[in-house]
Amino acid sequence: MNWRILATTVLIATLFAFACGDDDDGDDGNGDTTPEATEPAENGDEPEPTEPEEPANGDTDGGGSATLTVGDETYSFSNYECAFGEDETGNTDVEFSSQAFGESATGAQTQLTVDITLGIHAVNLDDIDNFEDPSVSWSAESGITGDFEIQIDGNEISAEANFLDGTTDDIETTPGTFSGTCP
Repeated sequence: MNWRILATTVLIATLFAFACGDDDDGDDGNGDTTPEATEPAENGDEPEPTEPEEPANGDTDGGGSATLTVGDETYSFSNYECAFGEDETGNTDVEFSSQAFGESATGAQTQLTVDITLGIHAVNLDDIDNFEDPSVSWSAESGITGDFEIQIDGNEISAEANFLDGTTDDIETTPGTFSGTCP
């Protein structure tokens, strides 16, 4: 299970770097700039910048959706985010990277990751509240749990794979499916 923790940690760091890569210059990536919102200053000086409000439910505007079903367990996400190719992932080795956060039936915070890195296709769902003794941990990786490929058709992502249950020491796999729509 240590390789899964390492792989998940590397993936989280990569996605975090991607998500935090904004240079905060107001450029939205298409050449237009968006001015900062301001409030009038009480003393007549320059207006003070205001922070944009976060959605109350923690979802980001424009997030996609994803569903992972393994055996008879289904996990749904409404905050699925994707990055395609080097320009979006910031890494020449990563063809596709995506993630979503949610909650398991037991209330544990979960992270879904779906990636193609160095030709290895992987779909993982992990309890991020407790890496040492997770309440849920499913992992499918091409070459380890069987041959499968993540299918990308525009912004639609899908996969059928066999998953290992990281909550046990069993090496038996359980069939599952993934489908997602990138924003």
